[in-house]
Amino acid sequence: MKRPVTALSALRYPGRLMSKKQFVFIASAQRSGSTLLKALLAVAPDVSHLSEVPFHYYHHFTAWQLKALSDKPILVLKKPSWAGEKNYPTIPPVGEHQVILLIRHPYETLISTGKMYAALQPDFWERWNYHRLLYEYWLPTYESILTHRLVGMPHTTIVRYEELTEDPIAETQRLYQFIGSRRTEGTDTYQKRSEEWTFKEDDGSDRIKSLRVQPAPIDRKNDELLSLIENEPRVNDLLDQFGY
Repeated sequence: MKRPVTALSALRYPGRLMSKKQFVFIASAQRSGSTLLKALLAVAPDVSHLSEVPFHYYHHFTAWQLKALSDKPILVLKKPSWAGEKNYPTIPPVGEHQVILLIRHPYETLISTGKMYAALQPDFWERWNYHRLLYEYWLPTYESILTHRLVGMPHTTIVRYEELTEDPIAETQRLYQFIGSRRTEGTDTYQKRSEEWTFKEDDGSDRIKSLRVQPAPIDRKNDELLSLIENEPRVNDLLDQFGY
């Protein structure tokens, strides 16, 4: 994924660079609802609605460029972890910021992740299985978040996907307050970006295109995966720390 903004392109927006920005980063595994979450936040008039931003590319000398991404005073940047990514999430040095730690139960996360990649890569299941997805992707993602000591910090908050979809109005109302938005009323509807939602930039599923929060049905038929999750102490400890 390319950088969405460079020094040259950023300089085209001097007004954005000179204005005060509040940065909000969404950290999560893939297929955990980050596209839905940032779309709901963008209902607020002072919040950006951007596609996925690989913010880990930006460091001490380039982080200033991120201010050019939007005219909005609150910039919400989401980038789920990638398989094999080290030190996730790497938050760029933008000064004052907040982090939303988004999590979804690993069963639904891995089922959805597997379906997504199998549709894109016909040989996906020849190279991967649920055991690998759990131990080489999902667990490392959230254990890395714990290693960064982000849970329980004043500038961070946890969002559980299940609660976001079951009671979106209450959750978004809480989050608008957390990020300092002028909006105080929660919402369960949202708008699409000006561009099409596409893979590796956003969730492109029919569910997200409905423009209304729709709780995903829970139907855990894969007994092998469910047993793997329920009998792994690392998973149980992690879910406990994230409030499950």
